[in-house]
Amino acid sequence: MSSLLEEEKEKEQIKNIDLPESVNQNSYSVGQKFCAEFIGTFFLLFVGSGIGVFTNGDLVAVILSNGLVIAAMIYPFGRISGAHFNPSVTIPMFLRKKITIKELAYYLVAQFSGGLVGSLFVFLCNRGRLDNLGSTQIGDFLKEGGELDAWSYIGALLSETILTFGLVMVVFASTVKRNNFNNLTGLIVGATLIMLVATGCRLSGGSLNPARSLPPALYEAIKGKTDALKQLWIYFLGPISGGILAGFASLYFM
Repeated sequence: MSSLLEEEKEKEQIKNIDLPESVNQNSYSVGQKFCAEFIGTFFLLFVGSGIGVFTNGDLVAVILSNGLVIAAMIYPFGRISGAHFNPSVTIPMFLRKKITIKELAYYLVAQFSGGLVGSLFVFLCNRGRLDNLGSTQIGDFLKEGGELDAWSYIGALLSETILTFGLVMVVFASTVKRNNFNNLTGLIVGATLIMLVATGCRLSGGSLNPARSLPPALYEAIKGKTDALKQLWIYFLGPISGGILAGFASLYFM
């Protein structure tokens, strides 16, 4: 009887440990977490978005770069901030009480500002050219010319929602201690992102991240191209909805 009670107690303790030990113990300051999220999102935009500019929109390069840069950034910053780099991950983490409301605010500011600075550096390094920077606008992927219809927007919204749901579920699963992924989290999340971006690239551009979509849309608007800015609501509503749904679903499964 006592062994059964001990086993149940052990299971309950494991269940309550969802994030890496360093994150649970709050051994890093909010400032350190802010810097980690800023730098990680900066590189996500500079590499993941910039590769589209530097390679003139090579689709394979864009897909691979997005997953690989996330995998790379998880290793130095995962133990500090959890390596979200994405409001669609941060918001459900807050709803699951994995981060505080203060951290939520810092993370969101860090992600959007890091993305803006990353896109700015793409602009500066490429002598002011913004070709292919806004690679998450549905007009480039669903049709060649012509007007977008209602199904274009519905398909893009569903794509962003469903694919972000999958991404955030993997993020939650990879941080559950009992799954024992150890140092494989970066590879798992990065490989998942490659798969999901490849799936969604022809539907919506496969952004899955509002901080990835906003900066290119703003910079393109400055240059007079407003298509991405007009479609930006899809890249906020879809990923954030998918992330929140994944957060609630993870309560049941994890």
